[in-house]
Amino acid sequence: DLIYAKKLTDFLKLNHIIHFFDVKELFESLNDVISILKTFDPMEVRNSVPVYIGLKLAKEKNLDGVMTGDGLDELFLGYPWLFDLTEDELKKRLLRMWKEMRFSSILLGEVLKINVKTPFLDPEFVGFAKKVDIKHKLNVKDGRKYGKWLIRRAYEGIIPEEILWREKIPLEIGTGTTVLPKFFEMEINDNYYEERRRFYLTHDNVKLTSKEQLFYYEIFRKNCGKPADVFKTPTGKQCPY
Repeated sequence: DLIYAKKLTDFLKLNHIIHFFDVKELFESLNDVISILKTFDPMEVRNSVPVYIGLKLAKEKNLDGVMTGDGLDELFLGYPWLFDLTEDELKKRLLRMWKEMRFSSILLGEVLKINVKTPFLDPEFVGFAKKVDIKHKLNVKDGRKYGKWLIRRAYEGIIPEEILWREKIPLEIGTGTTVLPKFFEMEINDNYYEERRRFYLTHDNVKLTSKEQLFYYEIFRKNCGKPADVFKTPTGKQCPY
């Protein structure tokens, strides 16, 4: 994301800072994020840690608030893994996403006491987005499919093409936290992983699927407790494992 962030801030002539988080800050943030969000899902953790670090930095800089783009991918079909579905399937997926969408920035901002503004989740915009035809959300340019079609078209001639028609990549790729699975795979002993995986399956009824998830789960268990106690009633985010 750094390349595109620099290009856009230069184009808009904005003052900006670039923050590189190190291993120490990353691990301190992992502890906070897992405890606040009450999750040990690897993808959610990897995506939420950079958000937390950014919000925390904004707070330290005495900013009143931040704006995020939360909700646009869900409302305007931003996810490439949906692009090959039929129109009927896309409509069903969208309805499901609208019911389940949840954004860590909002909860993390509340804890950090910094105002997180989410313009795409404004009720008026959400109402508009839900009525927009699929072809205005997903369409083709130069032989390639793009989500968020109408929003991209709205900014033609306003911001540079290379930014406007950038392909969607997950936040964890843009911020570099995709290195974490490999890191934990190297750092955690195989025997320890197998022993703890069996222990938690037997005692907590939790099925862990990777060393990375084990690391997150042990933070969760220490700070929040067993999932069966934390989530005493079924919730939308509860996993069968």
